[in-house]
Amino acid sequence: MRGEFGVVPARADHYQVRPELMAWLQRPAGTGESQQRVVCGTGGVGKTQLVAQYARDLYDHGQVDVLVWVNATSRSAVVDAFTSVAAGLLGAGRDDPRAAGRLFRDWQKRPPGAGRSRPGARWLVVLDDVPHVGALKDLWPPEVPHGRALITTRNRDAVFLSGGRTRIDVGRFTVEEAVEYITAALGRHAMPGAARDVAALAEDLGRLPLALSQAVPYMVNRGLNCAAYRARLANRSRSLEDVLPTGTGLPDNQALTVAAAWDLSIDLADQQPPRGLARPLLHLLGMLDPDGIPEPVLLSPPARRYLSGHATPPSRAGHGRDIADAEDAADALANLRQFSLVEHGPRSGGRTARVHQLIQRAVTERLSAEAGALCARSAADALLDVWPSGERDMSLAAALRSNTVALRKCAEDALYSPDAHAVLFRVGTSLGGVGRAGEASDHFQSLARSVERRLGAEHPDYLIARGYLAYWQGEEGDVTGAVAELEALLPRMERTLGADHPETFGIRHSLAYWRGQAGDAVGAADAFAELLRDHQRVQGDDHIGTLTVRHECARWRAEAGEPERAVSDFAELLSDATVKLGADHRITLATRHSLARWRGETGDARGAAAELAELLPDLVRVMTAGHPDTLSARNDHARWLGEAGDASGAAAALAELVTRREKVLGELHPHTLVTRHRLAHWLGTAGDPQAAAEALEALLPDMHEALHEDDRRVLAVRQDLAYWHAETGNLSQAVGELSELVDDMRRALPADDPDLFTARYNRARRLGQTGGTTMALAVVELVQLLTDMDGVLPPDAPLARAARTLLAGMRGLSPEAE
Repeated sequence: MRGEFGVVPARADHYQVRPELMAWLQRPAGTGESQQRVVCGTGGVGKTQLVAQYARDLYDHGQVDVLVWVNATSRSAVVDAFTSVAAGLLGAGRDDPRAAGRLFRDWQKRPPGAGRSRPGARWLVVLDDVPHVGALKDLWPPEVPHGRALITTRNRDAVFLSGGRTRIDVGRFTVEEAVEYITAALGRHAMPGAARDVAALAEDLGRLPLALSQAVPYMVNRGLNCAAYRARLANRSRSLEDVLPTGTGLPDNQALTVAAAWDLSIDLADQQPPRGLARPLLHLLGMLDPDGIPEPVLLSPPARRYLSGHATPPSRAGHGRDIADAEDAADALANLRQFSLVEHGPRSGGRTARVHQLIQRAVTERLSAEAGALCARSAADALLDVWPSGERDMSLAAALRSNTVALRKCAEDALYSPDAHAVLFRVGTSLGGVGRAGEASDHFQSLARSVERRLGAEHPDYLIARGYLAYWQGEEGDVTGAVAELEALLPRMERTLGADHPETFGIRHSLAYWRGQAGDAVGAADAFAELLRDHQRVQGDDHIGTLTVRHECARWRAEAGEPERAVSDFAELLSDATVKLGADHRITLATRHSLARWRGETGDARGAAAELAELLPDLVRVMTAGHPDTLSARNDHARWLGEAGDASGAAAALAELVTRREKVLGELHPHTLVTRHRLAHWLGTAGDPQAAAEALEALLPDMHEALHEDDRRVLAVRQDLAYWHAETGNLSQAVGELSELVDDMRRALPADDPDLFTARYNRARRLGQTGGTTMALAVVELVQLLTDMDGVLPPDAPLARAARTLLAGMRGLSPEAE
C-alpha cells in the first residue's frame, strides 16, 4: 500500500537546505522519546518548507508508504482531512466524520502488512500550522513504531510536548543562508549588486525567509538592485506594503504578505488571559530596540498604564483601574512568547525581550498617527521610569540608550509634543556619565537642533539642550568655549525660566565649574558660594542639589588654595550626606573620595591611600567595578600609594586600572591614555627607567592617533619621555627631544605658559648635564628663562626656585648669591 494525501507544498525557488535543522528532524527517536516532532517558530521562518522537504525525501526514498499532509489551521480542517484520507485510503464514507476518523486511527495502529483487506503501512502525518492544542483534541496520531507525525506551529505551549514529543525551534536564516538566497535569487537577473549590499539587505530584512522571498520579485519588477531597494526600505514614509508585493503577486504559492504573516499569532496571543493585553504590549515592543528590550521597561507603571488603557477589548486589568497588574503584563509578554512573536529570556544579567524588526514595523504602521504618538510617549515614559539616577548597571544603561535610539528612529516627532521628552536628555547624560563625552556632546548638539526645528530657539527645552551641550563641550577639552557658551546662555535662561528655576541653577553650576577648570579657582569658589545661598533659600539645606553644591564649594576652595578648610568642609558634608542621603548614595561616596584626595593634598598621602582603599569596595558594590567613579577612585588610590612611598604598589594598581579602562572605554580613550602615562611615571619612579621609557614610546603613537599633536597631554608625554631617556643615560637623545618639544610648544602655547617654562627648564638642565660647551648654552637658557618668568610666576614658585638653584650650581654660586 502506497499513497500521498493532501497537497505537499512545492519546493520554493532557491530553497536553503538548513542542514542543522534537517538533522534534528532526521534524528532517530531516543529511549522514551516520541516519534512525533513539534516544529515551532514565528510566521515566515520557513517551518512549512523545512517539513515539506523532509516529508518529500522520506516518501520519495521509500522510507514511508503513506504521506498525509494536513493544513491544520483549525480543528474542523483536521477532521475534514482525516475523513478524506479514510475515504481515499480505506473506502470509508464521508457522511460520518467520527466513524471515518476512528477507522483511520485504527488503521494507523496496524503494523505494516497486517490486515487482509486494508493492510497497515509505514506512514507520516504532517499537521501544518496548528494554532493551539485544542485543534488536535482526540485527533493526535497514535504513537506506534511504524508511524511518524510532524506538527508545525507558532504556539510554544508546553502541552504540545506531552507524551515525550520533541520541539524543534526554527529561526531566521543564518547570515550565510540569507546571502546565498539573495545572491541566487537575483543572480539570474544580473542585479544582486555589491556583496556588502547583499549582506546589508539580508540584515535589513532580519534574515526572515518570507521577507527575503517577497523582496526579490518586488526588486526585479522595479529594476532595483540591493542598494536602491535598501534605500526605499529605509524610507519610513513608505509602509511595508509599499516595498513588498501585494497578495496577488506573491512567489512560491504563498498566501500571506509579510505584513499579514503574524496576524493570526497576534489574535491568538490577544485571546489568552489576560485578554486584550498582548496586542498593546506588542505595540510598545514595536517602538523599541528589536535586539533587546529590558523586561523592567515592559513591566513598569507607564507601560502597564498604557496596556490597561489601550487593550482591545478591555481586559480585566482595565476594569475599574487605571493600571494593569505587573503579573498581567508579565502574562501578556508570556503570551507573545508562546505564539513566537517575541523571544524572552536571560541576557546581560537580566531578562530581555527581542522581537523581529519586521514584526515591529508591521504592527506600528497600522496604528493611527494619534495612537502611534501615544504609544511612543508611553514607551519613552517606561524607559525613563526604570532608568537609574546613576549608571550603576552598565549593561542596563547601554540597553536603555539603544532603546531610546530605536524609539527616536521609529517615532521621533511624537517625542517633541508638547515638549521634548525627558528621555531624550537622559540618554545624553548617560553617555557622558560612562565617560563618552564626545558622544554626549554630539547627542546634545543633535538634540538642540531638533528642538529648535520643532519648538523654536526660545523654547526652554532648546536652552536646556544648549546648556548640556556646553557642559560636554568642556568635558571634551574646549573649556574656553564652554565658558563662553554658558555665559551667553545664562541671561536667556533667567528670562525664560526665571532666576530660581532648577535648570537655571544647573547653568550657573556648569558655568562656575568650567570657570574653575579654565584656571579661575577663586572665581569658581565665589560663584559656588553664591549658588549655595540660593539653593538653600529655594530648596532648603537637605535637598540633594544643595548638598551637591556644598561639595563643589569645598572642592574649589581647595583648588583656590585653602585645602585645610576644604578637608573640614568635606568632613562636615560627609556627616550630613550620610544621615540625609545614606551611606551608599553617590554624593556620599563622592564626598568620601574628595575628602581622601584633599587629605593627600595637605600632606597626608598615607591617610589618603588608606581612605581610598576603604572606599573602593563600596564603590564596586554600589556603582560596579567599571563605573567612572570607581575608576577615578582607583586612579587616585594609585597616586597616593606612590606619593606615600609605595611606587611599586602604585604601578601595580595603575596596570590593573589600564586594563579596566581599556575594557570599559577603549584603548584610545583619553582617560585610558592618561592612565598609561601615569603608569609609566611610577614604573620609572619604582626604579625601572627603561620600562618607563619603553611604555612612553609605545604610548606616544596612540596619543597622536587619538589627540591633536598640540594637546597638552601629548606634550606632557613627550616631556616625560625625554626625562626617562635621560635617566637611562641617553642624554643627547633627551636634549634633542626637548629642543623639538620647546620649538613645538613655542608655536602652540603662549610665551608665558607654565608648561613651556617647565620644558625650557628641563632642556637647560639636560644641556648642563652633558658638560663641555653646552654648559654655556644652558646658562644662557636659564638666564633668559628667569627673566621671562619674572612677573609671571611668584619668586617663591617651585619652578623659579629650581631654576635659580640650577643656575647657581652651574656658576659655582649659592642660590642666594645668584
